[in-house]
Amino acid sequence: MSLACAPMSRQWLRGEADDADPPWHQIHEHLWICGRTASSTGVMFVELCGAIDTDSASALTCAFDELIGSAAISLYIDVSALDTVDNAGARTLAHAANTLEAQGGRLRVLNAWKSLERLLEMNGLGRLLIVSDRTH
Repeated sequence: MSLACAPMSRQWLRGEADDADPPWHQIHEHLWICGRTASSTGVMFVELCGAIDTDSASALTCAFDELIGSAAISLYIDVSALDTVDNAGARTLAHAANTLEAQGGRLRVLNAWKSLERLLEMNGLGRLLIVSDRTH
């Protein structure tokens, strides 16, 4: 069962801690997001922790839509702390990438492990990858 996406605070969107450091925001029972922005350029760096799967994909889509709606032009997503990403997760990344690209922006995935690289490539999303030496 998906939980509704709780709105992110203005402080969180600016990369400022509300209650804790780092400013992690739980968007689903097993998915957290942490971000910082270079507001003058519209670039947002996001870290994800947990799992992007059928249960959490809609909450992540909601969070990405909110980030894009807050004037993020480019999203760089560090996936090194994710445990799993399934096809629903790949579709979520594709949706956010397509939304940004339609507005002249871009989404890039950082620190993907090899199986995630293969999943994204099999789904036609290899363009999102910034390849690293990381294996998982």
